[in-house]
This record gives sequence, structure tokens and C-alpha cells, in this order.
Amino acid sequence: PVPTPQPKTATFKLGVANCQSYDGTKTEDAWRGRAAIFAAQGWQVVCCTETSNAGRAVMLDELKRLTKHDWKAEVLKTGAQTVAVLYDAAVFTGGRKTRTADFDTAFGHGAIVVPLVVGGLGVDVAAVHVRPGSVASDAGKRADMAKAASLAGTWPFVLGGDFNWNRPAIKGLVRACAGLDTHDAAKLKALDNV
Repeated sequence: PVPTPQPKTATFKLGVANCQSYDGTKTEDAWRGRAAIFAAQGWQVVCCTETSNAGRAVMLDELKRLTKHDWKAEVLKTGAQTVAVLYDAAVFTGGRKTRTADFDTAFGHGAIVVPLVVGGLGVDVAAVHVRPGSVASDAGKRADMAKAASLAGTWPFVLGGDFNWNRPAIKGLVRACAGLDTHDAAKLKALDNV
């Protein structure tokens, strides 16, 4: 029989962006360029890593200019505060309590979960930046990913970001897209995942 009431569905476009704030271009033009890519892709929520307070402010301003919508950012408040979820406030209702995991580096590796409502349905969107090989063993990276995955609640859960790992398997989660390496040379690691 047809269920009553009919189940609700909602869709949105999600992107993942490593913005390279520690060793990439930090000019205002570069931050505006990153935002222009997000807008051109039609992303409505972006799991960002390697951002800065100044860079996020510029990106939010540019996204507002390009999309004609207000945008908001929720930031992991540890270390250098580089991990964030940016979202289109015309699409999503936010304002609920975030959940976080700190991976204990000065750079601010960790995860933030932002509960968002779209089309009357809730979704937890998490941005994560796992520690790189220079400060974490493979076991440490697996522990970081497990810690981030443990932030899942009762809503659908999406985890995106820089996993510093080539196609990781995370217990309880299913890869939603092909890994895409946005930084390293071809045939190295697919670091950015959802």
C-alpha cells in the first residue's frame, strides 16, 4: 500500500573545497575566485578545509554577491579555525547546536557537524580535515576518521572534506562520490571525499 502520509524528500548540492590557506594564495582575489567556483558549481553547502577568518568573510561576501542569497559559516573553533561549513541561508535553516571533534593540532585539524534543515527535513553536514602523514600515522588517521564519524546523530549524515587518505573506508558510512584529489599531482592520493 501507498504510505500515508507520503514520505518527504529534499535534495541539495554539496561541494568539498580545500582552500589551501596555509600554503596557497591568500589574496582577496583568490578568495573571491574560490567563491566564484562554488557559485558556478551551484553548490548550496560547502565543506571547507584550510580556510581563514579573513578568507571566509571574503567568500561569504562574494557568494552573496553572485547568488543574491545570504550565506553563513559555522567554524570549528579549535587551533587555527580552518575547518568550516558554508551554507546558503536561503536554502537551509541553521542555528542548531553544532557538534565538534578536535584532532589536537595547532593548525586546527578536526570535524564540525552543522545540523541544517532543507525542505522541512534535517541533515547533519560535517566538514572534516584529518591530520596529514607528517603528524599522524595511518592508525592515527583511521582514529581521526572514526572520531569524525562518531559525531553522526539521528539525522542523515554527510561527511565531506580532506581525509588525507586514499579512498578511506569508514565504518557505518558509504562513499557518496568518487574521490577527487584537488591538490596533489595526478595518480597520488584522492584526498578530498564525501
